[in-house]
Amino acid sequence: EKPLRDMLPPPGWLRRHARTGAMACLETTRGCPMHCAYCSYNQQRTRHTALTAKETLAILRRLKAAGVKEIRFVDPTFNANPQFDEILRGMAEINRDGTLKCFAELRADRITPAQAQALARAGFTDIEVGVQSLNPEVLRTLHRPLSIPALDRGIRLLTSAGIQVTLDL
Repeated sequence: EKPLRDMLPPPGWLRRHARTGAMACLETTRGCPMHCAYCSYNQQRTRHTALTAKETLAILRRLKAAGVKEIRFVDPTFNANPQFDEILRGMAEINRDGTLKCFAELRADRITPAQAQALARAGFTDIEVGVQSLNPEVLRTLHRPLSIPALDRGIRLLTSAGIQVTLDL
């Protein structure tokens, strides 16, 4: 399995293919560190690889310079990137003018108050949270670790930061 960075198109590709006002998809991690029984990520890849914050932010700068207005992060779990906090800090700098709108899927049960605010500053207007189930027995069967109180707290942090949350059940 090649690391994600070895599979990206060259930087010049963005200049040729991004259009003003367009939406771009960006993958900062490939694979998933979780091993949920229902998910195919772990069957397709045996390891989790991630772009560094520096690599991710360089791509974001090129996309913004090309006129992209919306970034959809297609990571299975955006906050599984080991440099998640650094990416958010850099995104806030890149998006100081607020012209980029961002979307990602993440684990709300792992979000801190500082991260919820950083997501809003970075331009995230919509977050999808995969809950799967609220039944502890079902979650155990699926090998999906989830603290319901932590999930509730994370959702409240995100919505308090002005981010619309969509739950996947």
